[in-house]
Amino acid sequence: MVRVIVENVLLFLLPTAIYMGYVFLLRKTNASANQVLNEAPLIWLFFAGLATIFVTVVIFGAKHEGSPDQAYEPPSYKDGKIVPGRVK
Repeated sequence: MVRVIVENVLLFLLPTAIYMGYVFLLRKTNASANQVLNEAPLIWLFFAGLATIFVTVVIFGAKHEGSPDQAYEPPSYKDGKIVPGRVK
């Protein structure tokens, strides 16, 4: 559960990290992180983070195979070969 929360927080902060990196690369003067964040369009970055999470959840939800009532058969070893896991 902690992994899911950390992944979502990182996805939410990804647009802000990209923005800060972009600003640091383009500025000629030395600016602190506080100065960059004070000048940042935080509302737009907030909605960009929400959109990133939403798109990720939709993409991974669409690629999920099977349903909750199906059983997962783990990978096995038969006749000298590894048989990949599958959903039954």
